[in-house]
Amino acid sequence: MEWKEPEEATDAEYDLSLDNGRILEQFQGANQTGRSQGIWDQAPHGFVEVSPELAAERGIKEGTWVRITSRRGSIDFPALITDRVAGKTLFMPIHFGKPE
Repeated sequence: MEWKEPEEATDAEYDLSLDNGRILEQFQGANQTGRSQGIWDQAPHGFVEVSPELAAERGIKEGTWVRITSRRGSIDFPALITDRVAGKTLFMPIHFGKPE
């Protein structure tokens, strides 16, 4: 396989990158049916992971609701400040739709 540039790159208006994926608590259970209450007890709602650097730059505090906006729409989730992401890259788990 040959690496290719992403079809969309960051720019002045959309200056962040968003990664998504599974989280440990929901890796297979939510992938299959999502009907195990224990899974939801461990990870009851969605979030967006933000690096400490980006949080400081944008004035984001732990738990602050932030709006993630792409060229196709927006969604709001609480911020989780973590060093699992770096710089201007965000992470969101895939098992959560729009918040209630």
